[in-house]
Amino acid sequence: MQKAKTKSKAKTGAKAGVTIAPRRQQRPDAAHARVSAKSAAALTTPASNRRFSGAEIIAFAESINQGISAEFTNDQKRNSVRKLLIAAVESFASRGFHGTTTRDIARAADMSPAALYVHFRSKQELLFKLTVALATAMLVDLKRAAATEIDPTKKLRALVSSYARCSARMHTAVHAATFEFDVLSPDQQQVIVALRHQVNKIFIECLLAGRARGQFDFDDERVIRISIMSLCVSVATWFSAAGPLLPEELGDQYGDMVARMIAPKA
Repeated sequence: MQKAKTKSKAKTGAKAGVTIAPRRQQRPDAAHARVSAKSAAALTTPASNRRFSGAEIIAFAESINQGISAEFTNDQKRNSVRKLLIAAVESFASRGFHGTTTRDIARAADMSPAALYVHFRSKQELLFKLTVALATAMLVDLKRAAATEIDPTKKLRALVSSYARCSARMHTAVHAATFEFDVLSPDQQQVIVALRHQVNKIFIECLLAGRARGQFDFDDERVIRISIMSLCVSVATWFSAAGPLLPEELGDQYGDMVARMIAPKA
């Protein structure tokens, strides 16, 4: 598990995820089935910490959104960009954004520093492109989840499951993209914020529809939306690939938990 760097500048925002073939393992017992945000850290131990690799994370994003590097029309360039994105995920996870140099990323990609600058003008731009790739994949996955259900309660479960699962599957990359948002330029930030607004809209529409039908009980849709999305994104700060839960199982449990959280009180 990549340990979270606690920063007050962390933004509450949206990003999104994908599905690699799930690992085979024994399903958790009933005690593990009741996971809350406060007890989430207890699901992992220092001895069992393992993160998904950069290759797994980028493969997951690509499985959702094949256009992850669509701006590069040449196949050779696309492959080079993919290698650099994978190397960036690995380097940021190991050293942090500020502790990583472009030379570190190029070395991890088995490329020369000069080759990196063919595709990215700076480490900052590489982080920006990585963040866009993750945010776009999560948005695509959320749209698919929303389209599968009409009933607001079922739709909310699907949305939360998607968001938490993606945060777990891409945990180290999502963590870097979330906590290093302030290093991006104002123009780059605007692009990310526009993607987040689309994610916000999906959740808000579902929440308002559920409240109108009497299926959800809350006062302020902004507060409940931020609470739900923050709960999902926080998965990236503690998730371990060696833990007892698969990302898909975690997503399903979060979906059920949130649905119960805002259901009308009997």
